[in-house]
Amino acid sequence: MCWVQVSDILSSLRSSWPTLACPTNDGLRFWAHEWEKHGTCSNLDQHGYFATALGFKARHNLTGILADAGIVPSDSETYFLSSIRDAI
Repeated sequence: MCWVQVSDILSSLRSSWPTLACPTNDGLRFWAHEWEKHGTCSNLDQHGYFATALGFKARHNLTGILADAGIVPSDSETYFLSSIRDAI
């Protein structure tokens, strides 16, 4: 992955698309994986793929949509996929 293509949106990626699994939390390996696994099939270049994903997140508050449907993070509660799909 060529980071030069997304250098202008790296700060947005760090704040809006963090990786919790990476000990350094820099996200570079995680985003490279996302590009290889999903972005290469998107018909977009790297910048277009990540900018589109960031724009989608900015326009759609997925956490709020799920919370409005009563779907909230929980260690004891589980949810049916159909409930999540219906909420979205």
